[in-house]
Amino acid sequence: MSDSFGRALMKVGSSSQSTALAENRHDNTLAQRRFEYEDGIIVRSVEAREQISRMDQPFVFTREELAEQHIVTLDDANEAAQLTLKDIRNRITLARPGLGATTLVTSVGKSEQSSYFARNLAAIMAGDENRTSLLIEAQPSKAQLYGNVEKPIGLSDYIGKDDYQVATIIHPTGIPRMRVIPFGSYEFMGYEYLRSTQMRIMIKDVTRRYPRE
Repeated sequence: MSDSFGRALMKVGSSSQSTALAENRHDNTLAQRRFEYEDGIIVRSVEAREQISRMDQPFVFTREELAEQHIVTLDDANEAAQLTLKDIRNRITLARPGLGATTLVTSVGKSEQSSYFARNLAAIMAGDENRTSLLIEAQPSKAQLYGNVEKPIGLSDYIGKDDYQVATIIHPTGIPRMRVIPFGSYEFMGYEYLRSTQMRIMIKDVTRRYPRE
């Protein structure tokens, strides 16, 4: 009986050792993956910083011009708006560290507030020197983020006329590292255009230019 008991203890001991070894290997694997993941983020950040530093910036808004466009700046007197935008930016970036993200901004009514918020969110995202932002205006807007261009070619022109390449509708703004696809000058077609083939082609092209991974 003592032999059986001894064998049972040995089996329990052996089983415990196997479990401990398996857990140790699992921990090492997780640690290695975490290291590779963090190392990949660093590499991507360095590469992104180099590419971003070469971005063309033909003009920069003055403080007065930013105020005219209702862009909240880091030293803006509206502290509540600053804190809200920073909090949302941090939530987006921390959810995908080192990676890109897509954010849809909409409203339940016809207010301009969604356009105002989208502009400012894109601007504060571009405030990080390691990031860029692309604002796509899905409806007509009063903003003039693209400088002195009176009627810039935009999304509606690309979809409605079928004469343009995606590169021609992406415009620099007066905010460093921020680009915009304005709605354009073509007649508003209703929101069915969001399901068009041209829209899908445009999204694929933009995804290639601004990869999320």
